[in-house]
Amino acid sequence: MLPTEFGTKGYGVVWSITVAAVGTLLAARRPSSPIGWIFCALGVVAGVSAFASEYARWAVIDQSGLPPGGLHAAWLMEWEWILLIVGLGFESAVFPDGRFLSPGWRRATWAAAAVGIIPIVLKALLPLPRLTIPLGDAVRAR
Repeated sequence: MLPTEFGTKGYGVVWSITVAAVGTLLAARRPSSPIGWIFCALGVVAGVSAFASEYARWAVIDQSGLPPGGLHAAWLMEWEWILLIVGLGFESAVFPDGRFLSPGWRRATWAAAAVGIIPIVLKALLPLPRLTIPLGDAVRAR
């Protein structure tokens, strides 16, 4: 674990499995409600996020960027987490019965989701970083 990190390793994997399991149970019991399906989608996004995070950490830091796709995984992590926040906000807006409270809530939620897409697009358009120093050697020297 690097000195600038926080949290328990693997929490993203546990979170994605938990969210996907809850979504699966809800979707199986009430297939017409969007609540379970949104949780299922958030579980998939969280799983991809957890995999990309761990792969980027291993490829870029531990292996000095030698394995293919390490920088792409790090790039994915730069913006994918925002999808989880937007999805949780949308989930909150239609909870508990899968419907918006009013047309005003519907407009506000879609407007907030559209505003949330802006940083995703901007971060996704950033160029991939370049490795200029062998990070793995610097971390191993500590």
